[in-house]
Amino acid sequence: MPDEPTMWELQRTFEAGHRELSADIAQLNTRLDAFVLREVYEAHRLADERQREAERAAADQRYNAMSEQLGQVRSQVVDLRDQVRKAGWTAISSFLSPIVVAVVLAFVLRGG
Repeated sequence: MPDEPTMWELQRTFEAGHRELSADIAQLNTRLDAFVLREVYEAHRLADERQREAERAAADQRYNAMSEQLGQVRSQVVDLRDQVRKAGWTAISSFLSPIVVAVVLAFVLRGG
């Protein structure tokens, strides 16, 4: 019987095995806590992708609206330039017409 372990030795061996197994299970639990399921990862990735697409669409809408407003402003600038040009010619002609009429009248009245 000296080759067979005693009951106390068996108990200590079982307790040591139990402690090792508990430590291994605790370590496995900490690793599994950090593990993310593939489905969860895909769901988050798809949600992020949809959000980026929505932001991109909103930015495109803002860009299109601003482009349209810029086109309107440019056409207004062209219209204002034309109005200023016409007003300038009107001012010049209203200033020069009496002078031309006076010169013609002076020439005609002199007997020229």
